[in-house]
Amino acid sequence: MPAPAGRETRGRGRERLRHGDGVASIPDGPRLGESCLDEPETGGVPQGRRDVRPGTSGPAGEEIVVVVDDHNRPVAELPRRRVRDENLPHRATCVFVFDRRGRVLVQRRTAGKDLYPGFYDLAAGGVVAAGESYEQCAEREAAEELGIRDTALVPEFDFYYGDERNRCFSRVFTCIHDGPFTLQPEEVESVAFHTVEEIAGGVVAPVTPDTRLAFDRLLESAAAAGG
Repeated sequence: MPAPAGRETRGRGRERLRHGDGVASIPDGPRLGESCLDEPETGGVPQGRRDVRPGTSGPAGEEIVVVVDDHNRPVAELPRRRVRDENLPHRATCVFVFDRRGRVLVQRRTAGKDLYPGFYDLAAGGVVAAGESYEQCAEREAAEELGIRDTALVPEFDFYYGDERNRCFSRVFTCIHDGPFTLQPEEVESVAFHTVEEIAGGVVAPVTPDTRLAFDRLLESAAAAGG
């Protein structure tokens, strides 16, 4: 399946990665797994909430999502569960969260996720629901998963990822946010900042393959821009 043309908009994420040879070197970082969580609070993502998404009144499996053809053109709107069961091509978003020191926020997915349970995500994000744009989905997912609101999400590029369980046309966004974060318990088990070197060196594993592909593209773009 062909990939769509990449959006080569230069965003803040690439600026955060572009240090020296294109890989950020961040001294004096926290210990691996250091907490950067907020306590549950009024106005944040409520703890224990059901995952209710646009166009539905039920949990994520009943969410109605956009199904696309091989050229990322919408062709249907179907329940998320069917999209997963039949591995239908769809749209998704990846939001890479950097702190001001250039570290990347890494999420541990919960064991109950319908795709890659227990893996590490290098980006927030999710499936584009019926009636949503990429931008609306990115804003919703950042707010739901991490409690990030009123923060600029910079579009970087589009890419295609496909395997035997997942086929998606994704748009990558980046943002800068130091926390604290309020996690969505159904989606995210824990979060921690990691340096680019730690991620590139495999310290965090296993990583969801789609966010790893997007991360590698960010590194390549940063290296090309710097050199």
